Amino acid sequence: MADTFTAGLNNSSTSLADFTKGVNTLGPVMNNLAMYAEDPEQAFTDTAAAIAYFNSMGLSGAETGTSLARGIENILTPGTDAAIKLEELGISAVDMEGNFIGLPALFDALNTSMADMDDTARQNALSTLFGAEAADVMNLAIKEGGDGLREYNGLMESQGQAAEQAALRQQNFSSAVEQLSGAITSLGIGM
Repeated sequence: MADTFTAGLNNSSTSLADFTKGVNTLGPVMNNLAMYAEDPEQAFTDTAAAIAYFNSMGLSGAETGTSLARGIENILTPGTDAAIKLEELGISAVDMEGNFIGLPALFDALNTSMADMDDTARQNALSTLFGAEAADVMNLAIKEGGDGLREYNGLMESQGQAAEQAALRQQNFSSAVEQLSGAITSLGIGM
């Protein structure tokens, strides 16, 4: 998980505190989905990827976490208007067994079903489906469908990033101490 967290942080421009806020808000919602029951590490990977992905589009980690968490909760327990809109669009957020289909598949379905909508109709539909708070994230999500998030998921799965970052920091520190030692020696001061 350290590699995933490091990869998420490295593939975003957010601060550690903001990234952590996003993960802490979205993570529990993702972890409680049945699709992750057998693989909670995948829930963490998907969470980190989503935070990094939407951060690359200009949203903060905290904003992404809050918006996606609320959006997922809303789409999985739709009110009457949302249920009608889902049926009109031919979208289901769950598979035949009632499990959430996952963010990339949901983004693909939204992209396809809303391709011919104008901006106002799309924004209204997204607000109905996910709530006004999540509409901004979902509007960004449907532009590319699930491919952008899938790409970020791939970035999260590279191994060794935490160790690489630690080694790099140690190397930089050791180099700085060596340079300081050399400068002190040049000045004729014993170390």
